Amino acid sequence: MIVRLPKWCIQFALLAFGFHVANAQPVSLDDCFLAASQHNANRKLSSEKLVEVSAKIAEAKGQRGPTVALTGSAVHNGDVTKMNFGATSIQFQPDNSYRVGFTANQTLFDGKRLKYNQTMQELMLNRIRSERVRTELDLAYQVSSIYNRWISVTIIERIAKLSATSAQEHAALTEKRFLAGQVSKLDKLRASVSANQMEVNALNAVANQRRVIETINLLTGLTLSESNFPSDTATSSHAKPTLESGLQAAKELRPEYRQLAANRAIAATGVTIAKSGLYPMVSASTNLLWVNGSDPYNPDKLKRQWNVGIQCNYNLFDGKQSKARIEAAKSSYRQVDIFINDFAYTIRNEIEQALISLDDAERRVAMQRVYVEQAEEAHRMATVQFAAGQTSAQEVSDAELALSTARLNCEQARFDYRNALLEYEKATGELSLRFTAEALK
Repeated sequence: MIVRLPKWCIQFALLAFGFHVANAQPVSLDDCFLAASQHNANRKLSSEKLVEVSAKIAEAKGQRGPTVALTGSAVHNGDVTKMNFGATSIQFQPDNSYRVGFTANQTLFDGKRLKYNQTMQELMLNRIRSERVRTELDLAYQVSSIYNRWISVTIIERIAKLSATSAQEHAALTEKRFLAGQVSKLDKLRASVSANQMEVNALNAVANQRRVIETINLLTGLTLSESNFPSDTATSSHAKPTLESGLQAAKELRPEYRQLAANRAIAATGVTIAKSGLYPMVSASTNLLWVNGSDPYNPDKLKRQWNVGIQCNYNLFDGKQSKARIEAAKSSYRQVDIFINDFAYTIRNEIEQALISLDDAERRVAMQRVYVEQAEEAHRMATVQFAAGQTSAQEVSDAELALSTARLNCEQARFDYRNALLEYEKATGELSLRFTAEALK
């Protein structure tokens, strides 16, 4: 889990590694995730998909109710035919035809097509919500992974600079002893080469840190620089994870399980919708209109007209299209079941792999800590003996290299442990619990 450290504690630790903290600005993992959640395009798209499907649900609800439309038209008749009967003149159509009224339609029976269409959209909404949670989980993994790398390269940079400083001090002391005739020119050259190599390693560590910071900036939209440093550290604050506890957590927390359940419900609803095509559709309609042109003595007079009717549509033969749609929907349902079973095996494998990596990294961290203590003591003894003229400069250079290597290997083991813990929490879905509810809004 991620543990917050007080700022004074962080700065004290950095001072121990040689940091100058006057302008240093701490950045937490939550800071990075909150920025990434606001910056990430996939999360924005999932939010828009929620809006889209919510609108489709409203549309599906509206389709189940009646529709009422206002209709109207105005047409100019260019050729108007008249017939005269003595003093009486009959005009067969007016100069302008007008039509205005209302039309209403209501589906009476459709084999529950519209109802299941609404159900389908509601299930789609649940699936998209799960997809959004999965997007956030993937984003949390990306941010946590690069943040872990930032922790590691920051520590490695300090280790490289400490090693370079120690090697330079040794090279300066060897130079003095060479001028005093106490060591050979070969010892002097070896110490100089070792100091130069350590300086190159330090420069490379600085470049690696810049690369990681730029990656964080790309992922989060932040503008971090070398003046920023990670304020979090990763340690396990819960009981030793097991396969059983991991599988139980995954069933409760992994959004894919909810998404697959939604997919199964969608596939089942698809079968029902396909079967509804076997039923007839019955709808009722009514029209209430005011039109002119129906009175031969007064063609411009508007007269009311109305009608009510029922329409039924039923396919007697459709080339077995309905049967094919039903079979395709059943196949989709079976495919979802196959994928659900396969996903359970995949989750189990992810958790097992993470547990193996955790055990391996934990053992290596413990061993590397011992190696660091031994290398520090060996370096101290070599430095003291060289100052007293009891050992060669090569022994000190070798001790410096061994100490630097031990420290780097120890940090690599810690980095592997943090990554293994991250993989475990991703596999179980616990990773999303790291972040505040504010960040996930």
